[in-house]
Amino acid sequence: MRPTTLAGRLWSPAGFGLIFIFFLLPFLTVSCGDGNGRIDSTFNGVDVVVGGAPAVVGPDVTADSAPQLIAVFADRLVWQPLAALAVLAVLAGIGVGFIRTPLVQHGTSVALAGLAAALLVLEVRLVPGQVTAALATVSDDGTKLTAPLGWGVHLRYGFWLIVGGLILLAAAHASALVRTGPGRQRPARAPTVDQQPGR
Repeated sequence: MRPTTLAGRLWSPAGFGLIFIFFLLPFLTVSCGDGNGRIDSTFNGVDVVVGGAPAVVGPDVTADSAPQLIAVFADRLVWQPLAALAVLAVLAGIGVGFIRTPLVQHGTSVALAGLAAALLVLEVRLVPGQVTAALATVSDDGTKLTAPLGWGVHLRYGFWLIVGGLILLAAAHASALVRTGPGRQRPARAPTVDQQPGR
């Protein structure tokens, strides 16, 4: 039987499909500068996966500094294997949603949602080291962009929507897995000879 409730629609391919769309939202921001000004370089989820160029904004952004920062990140922050694997897990979750066997669908979906969330959490823990290496080249390559006095990596709402959505999907499928597990829907036993009417 196909899911008809709101929770059932969440378990269906639409749930993982919505998570996939969330990768288009701001994923993390690298802030550079001091107390007098700041430059923010924002990556969406797709940028993180493929090593795309960030959107650079801030009061200190100039016609020269923005392209230089983008070039620095483009050279140093290449495609991220862990984030790419997380996207593949989400895409696999969309495909699994079409399986009609409840145990297989819910069990596999729990594993894929948990795997994708774990990969993304691990990915953002590795980002600061990569940013350090990227920004270290700013003052060494002879460009006009001065080395930032301070920097930080800030997770944006796209990351929290993706991870939170994956956790909700894992919990929903786990709940469905418990309800549809072996022994939950036992067929009615046929009456014995002693229990038949007239005996």
